[in-house]
Amino acid sequence: MLDPLAGTASPQLVVTADCVSGDGWALHLGDGIAAAAALDDASVDLLLTDPSYGIRRGGSDRDDEIDPQAWTDVVLPKVRGWAVTFSAEAQIGTYCDLFTAAGFVEVGSMVWQKTNPVPFSYQPKPVNTWGAVVVGKRSGTAFNGTEVRKVAKPPAPFQRIPATQKPLPLIAEFIGLFSQPEDMVFDPFAGSATTVVAARDAGRTVVGYEADPAVFAAAANRLAMP
Repeated sequence: MLDPLAGTASPQLVVTADCVSGDGWALHLGDGIAAAAALDDASVDLLLTDPSYGIRRGGSDRDDEIDPQAWTDVVLPKVRGWAVTFSAEAQIGTYCDLFTAAGFVEVGSMVWQKTNPVPFSYQPKPVNTWGAVVVGKRSGTAFNGTEVRKVAKPPAPFQRIPATQKPLPLIAEFIGLFSQPEDMVFDPFAGSATTVVAARDAGRTVVGYEADPAVFAAAANRLAMP
């Protein structure tokens, strides 16, 4: 099994060209899908991630959209608890089907309200003010909520590293709902490292991977700040 936290037992911050880490947390520069392939099956308590889904910017499709089946085929077998992914509206059904086929139960979608949405498309149409989240769990996994929640509304505004960065209060709420203290949280598409920050601050073990060197560098600086 790959030990993504090897060498990070010290509570002191460790920064290298391709990793920033501390006591129980790490962000790596690299391919999160390839890293997931080296993990033991059923070794992750919470998958919480935000893969690229081709948001339109100025009328042009992004060329870095992640194929849902390509990454879930590798990553979902590693999850023994909850799996939570942001998705495009058109991908909700696809992700629900993939989660169900992988043996997850209680599969469904949530929406989160964007109080300060980024106007990616300059075409004459309304700005999208909500985002989709697909969730599922392994049988017997606990849910920490006291009620079923379909809408989460984070405060606004906030500073973004990549334009698609999710609000820290929203991710922190998901960490609280879908994991326990000291659980292992994994994010193969870490972006600005919001999952790493929220999980670290909540006392979880967390590992993230980001493949874009510029985004990784900005996220590493964020994690290194006191």
